[in-house]
Amino acid sequence: MKKIILFIAFIATFSLNAQTFEPYVIIDPPNPVEGDVIRVGLFEFFIYPCYDFPAFNEQGLSHLFEFNDSNIILTAIPKFIVDTCIPAPVTPAPREYYELGTLSAGTYHLKTQIGSEFLPMPIPDEYLPLLFVYGPTISFEVLGQPQVVDSLNTLWLFILIVVLLSFTWYFLKKQHLT
Repeated sequence: MKKIILFIAFIATFSLNAQTFEPYVIIDPPNPVEGDVIRVGLFEFFIYPCYDFPAFNEQGLSHLFEFNDSNIILTAIPKFIVDTCIPAPVTPAPREYYELGTLSAGTYHLKTQIGSEFLPMPIPDEYLPLLFVYGPTISFEVLGQPQVVDSLNTLWLFILIVVLLSFTWYFLKKQHLT
């Protein structure tokens, strides 16, 4: 009975301390603003067989971004590693980053696919069933540039002075009464 309790305690302790896998696909920076250079980070190692990015196809391309309004498809070419693949949760995850560029303000949806070293890009329609989807489709928002507030405007300066004088008068009167 003691062995069973020790085994359950060991499993509980191990599961509480176990790390989890990071997302397969991330956007860098996490909250992009219009004008930021956006990068897409792909987790380099996955479940057996593991993927190691980047590899190049016969055209010399390692990846391709396809844009359709707010939908973006990233096709990346990995090297397949079979012999030394040990999928383990690692933080921070080893990633390969692909530069998406700058985007205008709006909401975007990114789908990531795994291509092959033997297929040309863009992938012809007859080969589309051979592609593997890499991670879920992620949505992200690019925010517009923040508006600049002119602090030297005469009206706002007048309002600021009135507020400061009002607070000063209120606290002086409160202090005088006590």
